[in-house]
Amino acid sequence: MEPRQPTEGEVAPKRFPQEVVPVPIEDLRELLVEATRNTTLTTFFGQFYTGWMLLDMKLRVTPVDSGHTRIEVEVTGKNGMFDTLLFVQRRSAIDRFFVAIQDEVDRRARWRSDPHKPIEN
Repeated sequence: MEPRQPTEGEVAPKRFPQEVVPVPIEDLRELLVEATRNTTLTTFFGQFYTGWMLLDMKLRVTPVDSGHTRIEVEVTGKNGMFDTLLFVQRRSAIDRFFVAIQDEVDRRARWRSDPHKPIEN
């Protein structure tokens, strides 16, 4: 197989950051709410400080199987100029979003791993 050279004016397909989580699609809303609670993604001052309120986030979820769901995120600026100026903030917001989701998945896995262990605060 040889590398293919792009033709004049051809644009590469968009790739969206994604993650597959071990949560059924019916329970995904609860996971997302718990994962982003009190983070810079949801608090007003956090959104203002990080420039998140100038960005438009589109979330796509698709079931992979009965117990797993794929989460895809597309974040664009609400104004073309902000796409360039807020590139770093956009990338870091996407990273924080997926880290928050993974932290919540890990927290739930630890909690369910030993049902006889007392709950810690």
